[in-house]
Amino acid sequence: MGRGRYSEPDVAALARMLTGWSYYRPWEAATGVDGATMSNRGQFVYRPLWHEEGPVTFMGKVYPDDGMKQAQRALTDLAGRTETAENIAFKLVRHFITDKPTPAMADPIKRVFLRTGGDLKAVSLALLDLPEAWSAPLAKLRTPYELEIAKFRALGVRYTSANYWVVTKTLEALHQPIWACLSPEGFSDDTLDWLTPDGIANRVESALLAARAFGADLKLPVLDLSRRLYDRALSSATSDAIARAYTPALALTILFACPEFQRR
Repeated sequence: MGRGRYSEPDVAALARMLTGWSYYRPWEAATGVDGATMSNRGQFVYRPLWHEEGPVTFMGKVYPDDGMKQAQRALTDLAGRTETAENIAFKLVRHFITDKPTPAMADPIKRVFLRTGGDLKAVSLALLDLPEAWSAPLAKLRTPYELEIAKFRALGVRYTSANYWVVTKTLEALHQPIWACLSPEGFSDDTLDWLTPDGIANRVESALLAARAFGADLKLPVLDLSRRLYDRALSSATSDAIARAYTPALALTILFACPEFQRR
């Protein structure tokens, strides 16, 4: 819904209704407790004995205690609110298009969200219909997490336990460690929060680390890879820099550090 549109009692009320919502933990799967198995490990399970009983007032509405359905009804109502649609619309525009979304950009997304009941495919298509989606190329800096995904995809490398350390070390250095955000709002979507002197230096170092870790397995010249990735969007400055690199590892480092790769 966005900051300022709910109260602390609302937060506490929703948390109370969510009591009992859980998942099968690894140790339960290993011991077969409460129906847990290795095949359903990590999956959702509702635990009635953990649920805090009683009616709850949330966002001005009283929700009777009917177990798991209590929170389900509250979440359904929350998803249908205009404030929720507006907040999601602004977040989508901010994430994919610009750091400074305007009501004119967000309103079409909000209307589609409300009309379709939050259909993400329809909302995504509405986002693509915005003129701004096509008029401001490379306007957003990739977050560290997006950057690591892009590297793996570019190289065709699979994420395994053997290369796990490359990802974790990089994300920690770039201040986006896995499952460790200090804010309940999540990591920032603002380019300027990532585009700091320390952040830029660490991005270059992470490009070098990835090039050293995976460059030896590359099956084609880096310049060919860069052209395959970006085609006509590859700038002459980047193309020339890659061509002048005196080692494949340096060429790959330049590719990973170039504006085309760092932005989207």
